[in-house]
Amino acid sequence: MNETTKKLLRLITGGKADFGGAYSIRENGKCADMRSSENIKIEKKTDKPGLDIRIRPGTKGETLAIPACVTHGGVDDLVYNDFYIGEGADVVIVAVGQGVEALGFEQTGIIIQRGGTLLAGSDTRLPEMEGV
Repeated sequence: MNETTKKLLRLITGGKADFGGAYSIRENGKCADMRSSENIKIEKKTDKPGLDIRIRPGTKGETLAIPACVTHGGVDDLVYNDFYIGEGADVVIVAVGQGVEALGFEQTGIIIQRGGTLLAGSDTRLPEMEGV
């Protein structure tokens, strides 16, 4: 990871060295680092860019972080992240996009697109998702 990304991540984590738990860090359209936990599995898709994220039923108190850091212009990033959340899971998903905004995304040539699916168990509660 470059120094700019490391500084952005320290801001996100409140100065900690890493996220702890499961995470997938994107830097300028590529995977910079990824780690699964015992209950949260993160795998790269084989058919298109993105991730399959599987959270085991009954998982409690864990955090999944998936920050996307952009540190320069000319980045075209398209990912399809699919989330499979097991019944009774109670986890925090931190999906943060950080980037170059001094000139605005269009002027810097940054194209970020998101797609994917969120599948959750029948008793899963999803808090207000407006604006996500």
